[in-house]
Amino acid sequence: MASQFKLLPFILFIAVVFCSACNEAPKQMGMPPAVVSIEPVRVGPFKEKSDYLGNVTSRTSIPLSPNVEGHITSIEVTAGQTVPAGARIMRIDSRMQAAQTDAIGSAADSVRSDLSNAEATLR
Repeated sequence: MASQFKLLPFILFIAVVFCSACNEAPKQMGMPPAVVSIEPVRVGPFKEKSDYLGNVTSRTSIPLSPNVEGHITSIEVTAGQTVPAGARIMRIDSRMQAAQTDAIGSAADSVRSDLSNAEATLR
């Protein structure tokens, strides 16, 4: 029994060392905590606001394809605007179309002239 009491101080010493090692404060890593302010709770108006990011596709849309060639000089409507039937949507520079029409008219005049010359030759 005396040998048991001789080991008791040694066991108590080991237990104290292990317990004191467990009480070490953990080392802080990273950034320190942010500074905040605390205010009492108050009753007041609540304005709900949400911001969302995404793509929206219209259920009804119409592709535009003009029947004439030319450069678009102005667009007379805005995105999302309701456009009544027959309303002007854009302006197209018609100089190229007018030049082509004039060229075709000149070619037709030339063919008429050739035709009248051929008829005169046959007589």
